[in-house]
Amino acid sequence: MNGHFRVSSIRFQQLALALLLMMSLLTWGAPAELAAQSMDPRLLQQLQQGGYSPMLQGQSLGGLGQNGQFGQGATPNPALSPLDRLRQQRDLKRAQDDEQKRLKQLRQLQGLEPLQEESPLEEIYGKLLKLYLPQDRQPLRHFGYDIFATQVDSSPVMTGAVGDDYVLGIGDQLVVTLHGQVSESKVYQVDREGRLYIPQLGPVAAAGQRFSDLRGELKRRVEKSMLATELFLSIGQVRMMDVMVAGEVKEPGVYQLPSLSTLLDALSRAGGIKQIGSLRNIRVLRGGKARKLDLYNLLFDTNPGMNLTIQPGDRIIVPPIGDTVAVAGDVKRSGIYELNGRPASLARILKWAGGPLRAGENRVLALASNRQGEQSLVEPKSLKGTRAKNGTLYLVRHVTRTASGNIRLVGHVHTKGLFSLSRTHDLKTLLGKTGGLLKPNAYLPFAVIHTTDPVSRVRRLEPISLLHILQGKSNRQLRDGDELIVLGQEEVRYLSSPWVAEVLKKAPEERYRYEASSNDSLQRPVKELSDEDKLEQMLESRRQDDISLTVAECKGLKRLSYLVRMSGASRFLSNHLRYAGEEQAMELELECPFLFNKYPDMLPLMLEHAVLVSGEVRDSGLYPVANAIDLGALIATAGDFTLSADRGQVELQQLQSQGGQGGHHQKVVRNTVQVTKPGAVDIAVHPRDSVRVHPVYSDLETDTVLVLGELRRPGHYSIRRGERLSELLKRAGGLTPYAYPYGAVLSRESVKKMEKEGFLKTAKELKSQLASSFSSSKGSKQDDVAEQIKVVGKLIQDLESAEPAGRVEAEFDPLVLQRYPERDLIIEPGDVLRIPKRPNFVTVSGEVLHPGNFQHLPGKDVQHYLASAGGFREYAEEDRIFLVKPNGAAQPLKPSMWDYTPVNIPPGSLVVVPKELRVIEPLELTVSIANVLKDLAVSAASIAVINK
Repeated sequence: MNGHFRVSSIRFQQLALALLLMMSLLTWGAPAELAAQSMDPRLLQQLQQGGYSPMLQGQSLGGLGQNGQFGQGATPNPALSPLDRLRQQRDLKRAQDDEQKRLKQLRQLQGLEPLQEESPLEEIYGKLLKLYLPQDRQPLRHFGYDIFATQVDSSPVMTGAVGDDYVLGIGDQLVVTLHGQVSESKVYQVDREGRLYIPQLGPVAAAGQRFSDLRGELKRRVEKSMLATELFLSIGQVRMMDVMVAGEVKEPGVYQLPSLSTLLDALSRAGGIKQIGSLRNIRVLRGGKARKLDLYNLLFDTNPGMNLTIQPGDRIIVPPIGDTVAVAGDVKRSGIYELNGRPASLARILKWAGGPLRAGENRVLALASNRQGEQSLVEPKSLKGTRAKNGTLYLVRHVTRTASGNIRLVGHVHTKGLFSLSRTHDLKTLLGKTGGLLKPNAYLPFAVIHTTDPVSRVRRLEPISLLHILQGKSNRQLRDGDELIVLGQEEVRYLSSPWVAEVLKKAPEERYRYEASSNDSLQRPVKELSDEDKLEQMLESRRQDDISLTVAECKGLKRLSYLVRMSGASRFLSNHLRYAGEEQAMELELECPFLFNKYPDMLPLMLEHAVLVSGEVRDSGLYPVANAIDLGALIATAGDFTLSADRGQVELQQLQSQGGQGGHHQKVVRNTVQVTKPGAVDIAVHPRDSVRVHPVYSDLETDTVLVLGELRRPGHYSIRRGERLSELLKRAGGLTPYAYPYGAVLSRESVKKMEKEGFLKTAKELKSQLASSFSSSKGSKQDDVAEQIKVVGKLIQDLESAEPAGRVEAEFDPLVLQRYPERDLIIEPGDVLRIPKRPNFVTVSGEVLHPGNFQHLPGKDVQHYLASAGGFREYAEEDRIFLVKPNGAAQPLKPSMWDYTPVNIPPGSLVVVPKELRVIEPLELTVSIANVLKDLAVSAASIAVINK
């Protein structure tokens, strides 16, 4: 009954395990199939027969005990010899190791343990291989590491004969067999004193002797002491020794190994070398000395007599792997090979890979990275003269003349160089589905194929859209010698540079010269020019020199300049000058891209196919497109909409060709697109079109105003369109008790610019009139003329260096603004309001003895303050005194006014006494000097308030 139950239990285990195997194959798919292919075929056979279980009868595994455990409870056969019993124990250990291996394979099959994992180097080289040959699925593995796949047998029992040169040591067991008058077979062990003791023969010194020498000594003793007896000697079990294995091995530690073990046995016992460990720089430390071993000598049989022996106490160190290269393609043994720090020729590397698969012409391409991390594909000039470099992937391809030809990849790509036309016959195949060859900054709407025209055999540039290729909308067959030039943001931004704008603005009649002396505008005699014209001419000359130098250094600009001179710039000007005329274009001081120097016709071609994208996009500018691009994709290329964009008001301007009897002409058509509507983003935009994204209307001004001085909450304030001064003062908390609104200053940039232009214009007129008046006053005294020129020259200098205040006369008193709303000024973005403290002084300047600030006294007139300043100087112009009030208004003070009708002088006023003008009256200047002095004084007074 018990036996029947045991058999049923075994059957049930067999069926359950077979069912588990079938479920694994269905669940894990390809990984399970791979595991099944790599597992022990005996395991699969037993599973198919329904007869596998680790608890089956002992004889099925060659020596299991009755309790089903290896080496436990096994009853040795007493009739066996000592040597046979040792061998039986060894076989039991081997069966146990096989069982563990089969269980591990089963766990891999079930997905409980991972299959062979890729090392970091295998992953890196694998990505490079897939990048160049995505259809090649052959994995790249480290070469040489599979020699440790089989676990070493650590049993001291020997199989086969031991060499006569084997050196005996303490712990070795020898089988001594006597045959003849005395017949017996016993096992003896070399004791700790190194002796082998045999009762019939006595002790014999064995440790340190060779096996053949000991056998000879024992035979001589048998011949002397025994009659008709012959001796046979063999080794039953060798001694064990301790060896330490450390470094990049899977299981470092100290191991006991048989004395006949080699370096490979020790490394295998430690689980083998990791794939990040070196096969070519293994060190064996013994007695304070180090010995280096290169396993490539063993693997490639370049050193047949290589010493791999180890001794007790040896330390084996495996350092990290050194420099590596990989070989793939049409070779017999693809893999990753270690260089060991010594230079190796490409011919040797290919020899390691077993050589080409097929005889004939084979081509080798090197895929390597430069210092910037960019991959390039180059063809070595020679195999023997080329030194292998770390990190290089060498691709070997058999050349078949039936499908010859290559194409080259240039520009913003990860892998540059040659590609076989037989494997990349069109752009879609070359780029793949994801465009993995392209860098992140690659510009997809416009690329160029440098090809040979099949009819004229002339090399030309052909625009192509990589965006359409990747989207599957188009494709193009490649021809031998084609070059795919992938552009980037660098080349696109250069289209909006000031250098390109300058070349186009001179179109078409002006010829560019690279030496400033050849410019016709600079050939006039210098003596005919004024000083100002000389200065302007010098600055223009320097500017033209900079432009000419830039054109000369950039072959693309040079080619564009030539085309502009020869055929005009109409095909380039449609959009470029509209954008380049803006100030932001002049800020793009970019260097000439490399591709424009290598392919000079590239720059004109991109300009001819440019589309202008402006307005509320994050990166407005010129964007070349090959044939057409969807409006949505174009906006995305320009950085997408800003938050201020009005997506319902996108202006699309297009050129439509119309034909008639008078010939073809183009008509401008403008449409407003609402991109929020379905299908609007799919509208096609063509070269020379323009897209403008209008902003959402807002009454919020884009700039702020600055409020300073005696307000409760000074600072920057945003304003809305049409906001008035009284509203701003209220938002700023109102005036403080110390505020002096009558002396407040409102500065405006536009007014400041106009004042500066007025000063410079007046100075220029004075210069011109001074020159003409000087030529007409040659009969005057030399000293008088010199004095006149000195006075006017000082006035011209003051005008040129004067800092305008940009003051706008306004009313700042809230009570007055409330009573008279028409005086409430509309403020503008960028305005600066300064409310000073109430002053207690009046300033007197000009031709007085002691100019300065004097205490303000209510009711006092101008005579009081002039007297306080010490009165007039000798050249004071008493009839032209004027008063600058705190609000910026200027008022002349004639004698009839301040002698009989006193003028109110508010605090903070400025009294100006000008210099007598009779010294310059002979010059007959048409410019009103009095007005000039008044304007300078008003500006100075405003600046004084601003700077306080």
